[in-house]
Amino acid sequence: MIRVLPHGAARPAHDYAELANPPYRSPTPLLISTDFSFRAQDAIAWNPRNFRYFTSARSVQVAELAYEALEKNASSSASASLLGALPDAKEATLTFVDADLSGGTSDQTTAAARVASHFAETAHRIHSDGAVSPLGKLLGLTFQVTFPSAGCQPRLSRR
Repeated sequence: MIRVLPHGAARPAHDYAELANPPYRSPTPLLISTDFSFRAQDAIAWNPRNFRYFTSARSVQVAELAYEALEKNASSSASASLLGALPDAKEATLTFVDADLSGGTSDQTTAAARVASHFAETAHRIHSDGAVSPLGKLLGLTFQVTFPSAGCQPRLSRR
């Protein structure tokens, strides 16, 4: 899971990106896994991934209050309140540079097919020395995250 956290502060209940990326409890560009029936190869084929993040604790707090109201009462006003907080969010991009995986053997789901379009263009190695499974396994990733609106230079990270 990609998390955007404040530097040098306690981790908030919701990080700076979580509530800025609806829909909730469904596939999100912040989730890098085989959840929601994505195979390992589908997870890295969703590349690049664009996501949004808040830049201040105040923006996160406003979104948290609106989200809590939505959780208690799924009304249109609660939903509108949360959506009203989203324009404060900035854009960022996660790009997979390289990956190690054991590929999944199941058929690709419709949801995965909609977003996983760059498997052939993403550098990767498929390992076949492990046990075969329907969803496969992500063994290692090299990625970079770019925050253009913050003027940050991208750095590569290996996980």
